[in-house]
Amino acid sequence: MSFDNARHLYATTEVNDIRSALEAIAPDLDYENWYQVGMALKAELGEAGYYIFDEWSQGSDQYKTSEIRQKWRSFKRNGITIKSVFKLAIENGWRPDKDLSYTPKPVDKDLLARERKEKRKSEHKAAETALGMWDAAVPAQNHSYLQRKCIRAYRTRVLGDALLIPMSVGTRLWSIQRIYPNGGKYFLADGKVNGCYYSFGRLDACLWICEGFADGASIFESTGDAVAVAFSGGNMARVATYFRKQHPGIELLIASDSDQAGRVYAVAAMKAGTASKIVFPDFKHGDSGKDWNDYYRHYGAQKTLEALT
Repeated sequence: MSFDNARHLYATTEVNDIRSALEAIAPDLDYENWYQVGMALKAELGEAGYYIFDEWSQGSDQYKTSEIRQKWRSFKRNGITIKSVFKLAIENGWRPDKDLSYTPKPVDKDLLARERKEKRKSEHKAAETALGMWDAAVPAQNHSYLQRKCIRAYRTRVLGDALLIPMSVGTRLWSIQRIYPNGGKYFLADGKVNGCYYSFGRLDACLWICEGFADGASIFESTGDAVAVAFSGGNMARVATYFRKQHPGIELLIASDSDQAGRVYAVAAMKAGTASKIVFPDFKHGDSGKDWNDYYRHYGAQKTLEALT
């Protein structure tokens, strides 16, 4: 079935159930879950699922039409079913108004193993690209994004007009996040995201885990405590798990966004890393914002310190 001939399935009851579930899932979740949502939609709806996937993905800051269609064409059947979407939606607070029972399709274990092997290969290739970009970049100083967010550079670099944030696990650089002057944020194609982080500050008694670089810089400038930037809410649990294993005696603290998705991800991270507390920014009436950099820019370092501690 072609893209254009698939539109007639767009408004069926089954699709409406799926669209309802997707409303509970933030499209800027970690790459693995985003990818699985796409594969689940294609497995269940065929080419008709593209329009649902594209519509949902447009809610992400990283949305690009050409990349969505290219990624959609790469999705293969590997045993992931629409139940993955429903499970993820329920974990994010969705409550279906009826019993949704779809028969799962058989898992092709050989295909799944091949795709995992290809994914690892692609991640290693992207890591080589990331290293080349990092080596070619220069230390960040007065990038407009840093100025707008009122934060310092913290060893980040600049390549062209992009601010580069390294994405590592331990000492291994796996990928790069690029942030442009207009605020657009992009990961490397096929680069590893899950489990990656960017940390700064001296790791001593405690570590703050947060979503974005600007949040991390704001927290560090307010507290002086070490910070690990997870790059997405869905990745905070993986980062918390990693640091708990590497540093079993350290106090882990979660500083999350205040929206619904941020709260769900924060609870998952707290459980994964046995963190001691979660803190959400609480804005005064009339003040807009949802993350810790918003709070920092509204109220300053001292108030941010007080809110966090």
